[in-house]
Amino acid sequence: MKKILLSTLIFFSCNNSFANYMNDIYLKIGGGILQGSSNHFYATYESTVDGAVFPSLNNGRYDNRDLSINLGIGKNFAINNFIVSPELTYTAFNLQTRINPIINSQDYFSNVFTSELSADLISLILKLSYKIQEKYSLYLAPGIGAARIITTNSSNSFSDEDEEALQMRASDRHNKIIPQIAAGISYQPDSHWGINVDVVYMHIGNLSAGTFTDPDELNTTSMKVRNVSVFGPELNLTYHF
Repeated sequence: MKKILLSTLIFFSCNNSFANYMNDIYLKIGGGILQGSSNHFYATYESTVDGAVFPSLNNGRYDNRDLSINLGIGKNFAINNFIVSPELTYTAFNLQTRINPIINSQDYFSNVFTSELSADLISLILKLSYKIQEKYSLYLAPGIGAARIITTNSSNSFSDEDEEALQMRASDRHNKIIPQIAAGISYQPDSHWGINVDVVYMHIGNLSAGTFTDPDELNTTSMKVRNVSVFGPELNLTYHF
């Protein structure tokens, strides 16, 4: 009889501990290595000079890797072996590209275009986890984010007809709604700490990279890019209260 009572107490104690862990508030910190992707940059031109001819551009796009930062807060709700966790997360990352030469013309022997994208993102994520072992869970985390994106660009060109190099800079700001999704595995070694490893995809969409106007204000060039996105692995630590 004593053994049965002791076993029952241990069982309910473990279940209560598990239930407390599965219905807690947690903080998240971490980051990832995000791979940028996009279509090639293209330009639209305007000119006050009749019959002006504009050069074609060489291919170039956002295609670099960079580190991201994640900070978040969430709450777990346990439903049998499933865990539903709404999260509010802040993410920051950068993308860069350098196209040298960008102008496809023999008249220009030095023409470099550089672009940097900086994004700050506040996302609402719904993390759906399924417990596969005592300490391991698989999860899917769709979300939607509001992003503030700044593109900073420079164009440096020098032709055999110019006495001086032409340097132009431009920037643009964007407010974007960014859908995202992540899938991964979480490991909880104890009732307070957790480790999440996943792969995330975010679709940024189309962007204007900036507008350049020459010193004589005769020509205006607007640089644009379509289908910008990021994809890559993330590692996040969680602390459960």
